[in-house]
Amino acid sequence: MELNLTKDQVQTLLNLVNREMSGICGDLGYLELSKIKSILEQQLDSNSSNKPPTQ
Repeated sequence: MELNLTKDQVQTLLNLVNREMSGICGDLGYLELSKIKSILEQQLDSNSSNKPPTQ
């Protein structure tokens, strides 16, 4: 499943994941959130590198 998210949407999701990871969650929850965080960071990097330079 591919989602087309804006940079702001990805950043918001990443912030939410980070907040959850800093809270109380079990090992399994932390593992799942870590996977999601990694995917979101890759998406954010991809969005940044695909953006044309501003003049």
